[in-house]
Amino acid sequence: PAAWYHQADIFERERRHIFGREWIWIGRLDQLADPGSYIATDIAGWRIFAIRDRDGALRAFHNVCRHRAAVLVDDGAGRCDLLRCRYHGWVYDAAGRLRQTPHFGDSPEFDKADFSLFPVRVDSWRGLVFVNLDPDSPPLTDGLGDLVKEAAPYPIEFYKFVREEVFDINCNWKTYTDN
Repeated sequence: PAAWYHQADIFERERRHIFGREWIWIGRLDQLADPGSYIATDIAGWRIFAIRDRDGALRAFHNVCRHRAAVLVDDGAGRCDLLRCRYHGWVYDAAGRLRQTPHFGDSPEFDKADFSLFPVRVDSWRGLVFVNLDPDSPPLTDGLGDLVKEAAPYPIEFYKFVREEVFDINCNWKTYTDN
């Protein structure tokens, strides 16, 4: 129905039940080759980022500081040695642990372990990086469904990046997908 393309309550249901539960592609694994390299994006209003930690593990988090919800890294691909909130300077490591709270002093009631970044599931498949906001979702290959079999004959993990095309379109996501 046409209402599904413009009603806010429909989009909010889609946001929670589709974008909040499915594996979403966010970039290429080669963008996360080195420790501190990250990819940050917005998924239906949720700011997230994936990062390679110092031990080589791939991690992902909501892109908001636990103090006042300021953004930690800019959208797109980049590299950082540490995650520092631009608002009050809280510092996190690439594993999402709060390490420093400059200018706040010490308090025995404040435990930094209680203020780690909110994690997001992350996985890679054949050189592509995916995130999933649902901690109880099935594994990535289950979520990819028939794509795993359909893409089997193609060496996509060896494809080389040429360029990115961005289309900023003011429309419901289904309008773009339908076209």
